[in-house]
Amino acid sequence: MRRGGDMFRYYECEKCGKKYFPRKIRCYCGSMSFKEVVVDKAIGSISTYTVILVPPKGFTPPIYIGIAEYDGMKILGRYVGDPERLKVGIKVELHNDDGTTTFSPIE
Repeated sequence: MRRGGDMFRYYECEKCGKKYFPRKIRCYCGSMSFKEVVVDKAIGSISTYTVILVPPKGFTPPIYIGIAEYDGMKILGRYVGDPERLKVGIKVELHNDDGTTTFSPIE
């Protein structure tokens, strides 16, 4: 049995094959037909990040937010790993099966 967060799901246009995350209503090609794609292990790389020191109520600072590139997509998520390892270019595993997009460093 999988625990939440072990998979990554994105959406692919059934007409032209363009990939999206999150899902779009309409593809740039005009199609509104998408299929959900689920992968067990999505490996991307951090292209940029920021550190939030004054987060919204209910969150404990600091919060590390980044953009990871995966299979042609740029995905916004929360970095959940050793802050000392966070830098542009590191390889991360993407997770979103539990409704929250997170990145964890590849060991």
